[in-house]
Amino acid sequence: MAALQRDSDVRWYERELAELYPPFAAVASAERRQWIRASIQRASAFGLGRPEFFQFFCFEQTYPPGCLDDPTFAWARRILEQQDQAPSERIQKLRKETIRRLIEEEERQQRAEEAQAGEQVS
Repeated sequence: MAALQRDSDVRWYERELAELYPPFAAVASAERRQWIRASIQRASAFGLGRPEFFQFFCFEQTYPPGCLDDPTFAWARRILEQQDQAPSERIQKLRKETIRRLIEEEERQQRAEEAQAGEQVS
């Protein structure tokens, strides 16, 4: 029964992620499902469970593959490794911090583009 539930979950995750992330949708279904299964293992290693999986997948689709192994993502690992907090709290913190960082990066890019445009006008 658990295997059937897991297969059903993987199909649901695959559909939802394909709708949200065009690069994910562009990959063959077998690869997408393999990625989801591997991502479940990565999430489980942090003590996350089924309720947190989808948000974890979204985090992993937002950043390059293997990002959690990159030292520049120590902030994300620190959040995920806070075992004194419930998985739902950690995934919520990860989501909020990810959004904050994405907004910051977008604002930096806009300022750089504006500065470059201003230099071209001068």
